[in-house]
Amino acid sequence: MLAQEISNTLKTHGLCANDEDFSYHFLGKSRRYFSAVKSKGMDLPLGSKTILAARLAHVLKCLNEGQSGRQGYAITVANLSCALTLLQDDINKQSLTGFGDNF
Repeated sequence: MLAQEISNTLKTHGLCANDEDFSYHFLGKSRRYFSAVKSKGMDLPLGSKTILAARLAHVLKCLNEGQSGRQGYAITVANLSCALTLLQDDINKQSLTGFGDNF
């Protein structure tokens, strides 16, 4: 699940403490939302993915503007940029589902 990979990346780089923080701060949902989605074996709904993409983009913008000197900064930005690109691709595919070959 892409959302779990993104959550793990954020945790690895110290941008959230756990899945509960990820659910609240990056998905804009209750702290238990993400664990409920995972326990049902579901993928995030399109709306949650869109919120996550917007919040990741905001974090990247802040990191780039702040030009943090902390160790691993370039790796953090690269990993989050990659995660955002994958998420945006997933959103595009999901949002076009059902339209056939018209696009």
